[in-house]
Amino acid sequence: MVRTEIRIVGSGGQGVITMGELLARAATIYEGEIATQVTSYGAKVRGGDLWTEVVISDEEIDYPGAIDADIYVFTSQEAVDKQGGAIKKNKIVIVDSTLVRSWPFEDVKIYPVPASELAEKELGSNLYSNMILLGFLVAITGIIKKETILKAVRETVKHPNINTRALEIGFTLADREQHKK
Repeated sequence: MVRTEIRIVGSGGQGVITMGELLARAATIYEGEIATQVTSYGAKVRGGDLWTEVVISDEEIDYPGAIDADIYVFTSQEAVDKQGGAIKKNKIVIVDSTLVRSWPFEDVKIYPVPASELAEKELGSNLYSNMILLGFLVAITGIIKKETILKAVRETVKHPNINTRALEIGFTLADREQHKK
């Protein structure tokens, strides 16, 4: 059985939940995998702590949340400060390096991605930083196909054109990262 667990952590208004929903949707509807998504919202609508976990498997999922996440995405420094210390060795960690300036991770594969900066510069708004991170996550891990996440975004979100452009930026960054090896 292949079970992959992803935990995305950030603040309200950063598109964290949307990232999880799109991953789960793409995996189930378009790739025929089994996926779950669980979410925890903070008390505040904007700026409050929140996280989402997505589990993707090729077999029945007996527990819907992450037991020991394989992949982490952090979209704020506060999220790293609160939850980053619990990450075990040999995990993949992606951070929005525009907003996350320091991290306590050791013995993990860390990918600093300047998503907020690039979204502002390339797309005119940091609102699309989540899609850049999602594109990077998909491309660097291969957890689902690039075409699959593009299809899920085109069929689900408002303003699909700019969101798919953001995904493409993430894909490009991941491709560059993989060529460094």
